[in-house]
Amino acid sequence: VHRLVAQRAAKARLEAARREDRPISETEVYQTLCEWAFARNPNRINVQPDGQDWVWSDTLGLLRDRLGDIHLTKPTKSYPEVTML
Repeated sequence: VHRLVAQRAAKARLEAARREDRPISETEVYQTLCEWAFARNPNRINVQPDGQDWVWSDTLGLLRDRLGDIHLTKPTKSYPEVTML
């Protein structure tokens, strides 16, 4: 699935929760993650199964770089409702 699909669905779920004055459910979070198009990541060697060169992986939120500076990740900036959800 495409990240824009997950973004639009997350936005709709957040609006519905606000309108209905209720919290986001675990099911809504799960549905959004199922819709998300995770990236192939060859750098997560510590979690790669034997014989596999990459894993599906993304970082949403904040990331500390090697100099110690903290940054919002690109997916966080590009898909804010997914992160908010």
